[in-house]
Amino acid sequence: MIVWKAAQGFDASFTVTIRDSDGNPLTIYDGSEPLEGLVWPGQDLASTFTLAPAWVDPSQGLVAVTVSAADTASLGIGSYRVQLWLTDSGAERRDFFEGVLAVESSPGTALTLPVYCTYQDMLDLALWTSSATRRGSHGNAPRHGPASTASSSAPTAGTPSGSSGRRAMPRSRGPTAPASEDPSSPRPRETNHAHGVSWRAAAWSGYAAHCSGNVRRAVRQCSGDHLENGLF
Repeated sequence: MIVWKAAQGFDASFTVTIRDSDGNPLTIYDGSEPLEGLVWPGQDLASTFTLAPAWVDPSQGLVAVTVSAADTASLGIGSYRVQLWLTDSGAERRDFFEGVLAVESSPGTALTLPVYCTYQDMLDLALWTSSATRRGSHGNAPRHGPASTASSSAPTAGTPSGSSGRRAMPRSRGPTAPASEDPSSPRPRETNHAHGVSWRAAAWSGYAAHCSGNVRRAVRQCSGDHLENGLF
C-alpha cells in the first residue's frame, strides 16, 4: 500500500494516477466524473474526515488530493486508511485508490521534563547501580546484596586461612557473627542455629541501610535540597 505522510497541523498534497488492472493509466474519463474520498481508522469504524479530490489531467488519469491542516491538527499520531473513488457516467461508484495516511508529530508547546542527574552520575556515586541494572534487564529483580566471588586457593589479605575467599559481609550494628559450632558447647544446636539466622538477618539489614544511604547521598548531590525534602 502507498503511504502518505502528513505532519499534525500542516497541509499535505498528493497526486494519484487512476490505473487499470494491468497498472496502466486510465484515459477513458473526461473530468466530469465526481470524485470523493475519506480517511478513517480502519476496519468498519466511522470516518475521521472526508477528502475533496480534484481532476488534474483526466486524459492521463491524474487526480490531486489535499489533506488540510485543520484535518490533522487534532488528530492523534498514527496510521489511518485512505480511500478514493469516482462515480462514472453509469452512476456506479468505482474505487480507484486505497492507501495509508501516516500522521506524524509536529512542534508543539509541551515542555521537556527536567533531569536532575545522569546515569553516569549514579555510577560515580553508587557503583552497584550497573550490576543491579544488568540483573534487572534479564527479567530478574535487582538484588542489592553483596556479590560472591570465585573461591581462591590463596587467602587474601585479612582473610583467615581456610576461608573460601568470599567477600566479607558489611559491618552492621546488630549481633556479631557466632563462632563455629562446638559439639561440646553447652548451648543446644537449636539455639546456635537461631542465633546464626539472627546474625545473618541483622547483617543484611545493615547492608540495606548502607545502600539506602548511598542512594540518598547520590540524589542529594544530583537534585539538590528541594528534591531531597520532597522525596525523602
